[in-house]
Amino acid sequence: MSNNKNIKTSDAIRTSDAKKQPEKVIYMGPTIRGVANQGTVFDGGIPLELEEKAKKIPAVRALIIPLKNLSKASAELAVSGSALNTLYKKIESTV
Repeated sequence: MSNNKNIKTSDAIRTSDAKKQPEKVIYMGPTIRGVANQGTVFDGGIPLELEEKAKKIPAVRALIIPLKNLSKASAELAVSGSALNTLYKKIESTV
């Protein structure tokens, strides 16, 4: 019987650990030389260089999209004047 408790506890630990892992994200902004290429997928967190660039250019953070939202974000990015499209152009003119 204590064996079942151990299994449940270890399952709970694995589930808890899985929730703590950062989700995969994709950088949808223009390529920033030496920092990130457009379309780069990050699994396990965002690199320090990209974090630093996002502090200097806040629009960068808006174009780091959860991978599960890629289709929707790509469609919005293609629409001239949309929020993501405007942010993309802002970054592009800055870098």
